[in-house]
Amino acid sequence: MGVDGIGRLGFLSQGNSMPKAADADLGGIVYKEGINSENLQAKANNKTNLQEYSKEDIKSAIRKAEQMAMIFDRSLKFKYVEEANIYQVHVIDHANDDKVIRKIPPDELIHFIARVNEMIGALFETKV
Repeated sequence: MGVDGIGRLGFLSQGNSMPKAADADLGGIVYKEGINSENLQAKANNKTNLQEYSKEDIKSAIRKAEQMAMIFDRSLKFKYVEEANIYQVHVIDHANDDKVIRKIPPDELIHFIARVNEMIGALFETKV
């Protein structure tokens, strides 16, 4: 990386905002509008961007993911972990005696979420 590459990245340290598209060409990545922290926060808080999915949409997405996994001689198993109130995906390799090769999210994160939920439950425990 020469001096030219360093100079192109120099705009990153110039405050909160990104330059316009004409100035922000980073090797094929072009920002189409100025981005600053206020705009990002407003977009994050915007509830209209949330979309609800039907059960059919979710089932269709799961079928597509399973079909993609089959191409690589793998399968996906979806498991609901009640303690953490989250689904975990097990990626199973059929070439290696149906061995689980990856869990998404990993077990450590599942246990962490379960413990945090447990602590929050203890903090806000109410009696009726």
